[in-house]
Amino acid sequence: MGFLIPVVAVVGLGAGALYLYKGRVDTNVFVADKLKEARDKIKKDDLKSLKEAEALYTEALEKDGSSDKALSGAALVYFLESQHGLETLGKAKDYLAKAEAADAQTSERFATRAYIDIVDGHPDKAERDVKALLEKDIAAPKLAHALGWAQAAQGQYLEGNRILRSATETDFSAVVFRLTLAQIAHQQGDEKGAIKQLSSVLRPNMNENHHLAQAWEAALRLKNYGELIRPAELIEKVKAAKADIGPRTEGLLAWAEGEFALATFHPDQAIERADAALKLIPNYPPVMDLKARAYLAQGKYDDAVAAYEAALKSPQEYRGIKWDLAKLKSKRKDDAALALIDDLEKTFQGTKGPEFLIFKGDHALNKGDLEQAKKYYTDAAELGDDADILLGLAKVAFLEEKDKGKKADIDKVTNAISLALDAKKSFPEAHEYVGVISLWNYLIGGANDEYGQAEAQYKKLKRPIPEVIAFYDRTIAAFSEVDGPGNVKKEAKGFAEQWKQKKGEYLQSLTQG
Repeated sequence: MGFLIPVVAVVGLGAGALYLYKGRVDTNVFVADKLKEARDKIKKDDLKSLKEAEALYTEALEKDGSSDKALSGAALVYFLESQHGLETLGKAKDYLAKAEAADAQTSERFATRAYIDIVDGHPDKAERDVKALLEKDIAAPKLAHALGWAQAAQGQYLEGNRILRSATETDFSAVVFRLTLAQIAHQQGDEKGAIKQLSSVLRPNMNENHHLAQAWEAALRLKNYGELIRPAELIEKVKAAKADIGPRTEGLLAWAEGEFALATFHPDQAIERADAALKLIPNYPPVMDLKARAYLAQGKYDDAVAAYEAALKSPQEYRGIKWDLAKLKSKRKDDAALALIDDLEKTFQGTKGPEFLIFKGDHALNKGDLEQAKKYYTDAAELGDDADILLGLAKVAFLEEKDKGKKADIDKVTNAISLALDAKKSFPEAHEYVGVISLWNYLIGGANDEYGQAEAQYKKLKRPIPEVIAFYDRTIAAFSEVDGPGNVKKEAKGFAEQWKQKKGEYLQSLTQG
């Protein structure tokens, strides 16, 4: 019977080992389930989902503190939370260090290292590290995203944009990829392109509850389109989710509210909301841009220029702001506008079109230098077709003939403006200028018709509300300043009153909408 003792002992040991093995399997299954659920949450990227992912990683690590996948995931989720304005970047670095110590071979670990290097001001290192991984055939959509972001952060916008788009094609449901594309478009001055990316984020198959994207889109829509309803709806959604948003989204919400205030003719409130936004997202150029436009609405030119120039001092370049400042200076006949445009031209990436020469032509026109304007417009035509070139040449032709008085060649002007009108289906600026020409000829009724077409097209194109209001003001002023023979002045004054009424109706339609 003595042989039974070792047999029983062996059986007992085997049962214990089996128990330990089964426990390890159960742990692995538990952790794997939590990680899968967390990854799905991370893709949504809204703060509520990220906090839920954080809780899942915490559960996984409580079960298995050595899980390199859980450590990597925790590092990533804390980093993404920091992008919402939470003070979690330190935690992200701590968990990343643990993942690296465990030699985690995960895309989360490698991507988070690159992300942190980018925000710490070392995008060149991030680019080198990711490329080294790719050379070792270590690839993943997150790494493509990190590479594209790193390149964009160094000003390599074209290549960064190309790589980011390839990442979205590989993982079309990753919200953060599209947010980075929106950021690049915004910085490049393509605000409508940024709106397009943000709208794609908010589709039902992506994340229609991404409150940061909602606030961002609302602000850009208010600045770029003549509509209030969609932005107002987005603003209300963000406000209703106050408990689930971070400081950055709160700042973007304040910015959107400021844009709404400016669009509804409350520049003082716009400045107040801009200041509130800057407390949450300090030195954010788009908010400083809002302040500049609000100051302009108050007639404070020097304050507006100061706000624009403060925005341009930011490490993050926003090319659209530099364009806006150049346009403002050009209207004041300030040649400093040309220096800004030269800088934009030197740093432009891609195939250069005629836009820089068109600007220079417009600036020369503002200063009354018709010969120089004509030269710029003619040179611009060699770089591509653009209806604005034809309008510029038509303006030159009109001003040249206008100075000739009764000897003016009206046919020359008519032919020039006809070319501009034929070049673009909806061209309100051209119709408005035909109105100017008609008033000069004392064709008051014809001028009214042209201004009417311009009005319809400004609205059809959903031009920004302040832009439409400026059109009404120019039209009212144009009719009010007519001083012609016979009943011409009286007829023009009558139309001026009609346009004042139209402006009032437009304002009323905005509040009713």
